[in-house]
Amino acid sequence: MRIIPAFFLAMFLATIATAQPIYESTGKSDAVFSDRPVQGDKVIDLPPINVMNPLAIPPPMVEESDKSKKVAAVPYATLKISAPENGGTIHSNTGQITIKSKVDPALQLELGHVIVARLDNTAISTTHKTMQFDIMPAEWQIAAADSVEHRLEIAVLDASGKLLIKSEPVGFFVHRATAR
Repeated sequence: MRIIPAFFLAMFLATIATAQPIYESTGKSDAVFSDRPVQGDKVIDLPPINVMNPLAIPPPMVEESDKSKKVAAVPYATLKISAPENGGTIHSNTGQITIKSKVDPALQLELGHVIVARLDNTAISTTHKTMQFDIMPAEWQIAAADSVEHRLEIAVLDASGKLLIKSEPVGFFVHRATAR
């Protein structure tokens, strides 16, 4: 409670202090300025204090960088899964599998394009910005069918979620070690 009155008192005293006249006298080598008059001093008329309302200050002008300019999307020609191989076998006890893929032209990250995967006809919610990524055990548990053979496909989506290109599906087997 005491801080607010002290703040207003400080503001009032600062206003009074700035309203005082300034005097100029000649010293040994240069002009000397003071708030106390000496005989022969000349009064300096200062312009009013430049006070700005911080709420009225517009934001600084920011030049548009090359990256933020609209870039036209180049249509994708191909999207292919290179691992797992079609008809291949993966050894994984946890369900974590590494997906390797190729896209031509390169994935257009500056436009917000991402890779998504579909495992056994179930979409995996995680999006990826690289052509190599892992399907994690928790995702596997949600998406994978209860069989030895699985089907995987990937797609490129734009920033709004629109499908741009989809790979051919790959069928593969998952081998899990069991203790007997």
